[in-house]
Amino acid sequence: MATKRKISELPECRDFHGLKTIGTDANNNSVAVSLSYLQEVSDGMKDATAKTIKATEDANKAATNANNSLKDIETTEKEIVAAEKERVLNEQARQTAEETRASNEQTRINNEDTRKTAEQSRESAEKERVANETSRLEAESAREKSESQRERNTDELCQKVKAALQLLEFNVPAELVVENPGVLAAGGADVQIKAQLLPKSVVQNILFLGDDNAVSVSPTGLIKINKSGESVIHVIPTNRVELWQKLRVVVRQPYLRLSESGGIRLTEGNRLRIG
Repeated sequence: MATKRKISELPECRDFHGLKTIGTDANNNSVAVSLSYLQEVSDGMKDATAKTIKATEDANKAATNANNSLKDIETTEKEIVAAEKERVLNEQARQTAEETRASNEQTRINNEDTRKTAEQSRESAEKERVANETSRLEAESAREKSESQRERNTDELCQKVKAALQLLEFNVPAELVVENPGVLAAGGADVQIKAQLLPKSVVQNILFLGDDNAVSVSPTGLIKINKSGESVIHVIPTNRVELWQKLRVVVRQPYLRLSESGGIRLTEGNRLRIG
């Protein structure tokens, strides 16, 4: 007879292989159910679950990696966009810097041209200054020579004036003596006016001026008879004009000169003597 025991008293079995239990099928018939099959199904489910969990984990990891890659791509795109913006800004800055450099270079060229022009102007001005200075020195030398010559001329002139004054001091007449030729006959010969400055040592500079009426007179005092009538002759000493004198000369018609006895007088050539 079998011995009854409690389940709690039985040894625990942790392996389902070879074990069976009672169950019913779909038709409600009692059947023996192999626990090994259940173990296999359970193990298969565990394995499938593990694989599913692993696949899920891998999928999650892949999704995470994909998200991270997307984030990386977005970050990269942002970095690319930022880098492009920075490149554009750098290119603009480069172009601006190039334009500034070109402008500065043009300014430098212009300044250099201006400097060269200014240098040429300075050289021209310096040459002109040197030429002007040379001209000034030459003019100064000529002026000094002219001044020296002027001083010599002045000295010579002073000496001449001094000598002339000394000469005038001893050449000033005190008196003018004039002999009036008297009455002259028309058609007669030329007559010399006799005039003398006293003292006799002075220079006899006497000028004769006439009216060319009855007679004409030369500057040296030679009278030429023109016709009957009267003339006035001025006798002027040039070295003392205030001594001038006036002569009145009368010219009459000619007549025969007679002897004391009343006879006709003849010249040595037996010509009639007219007086």
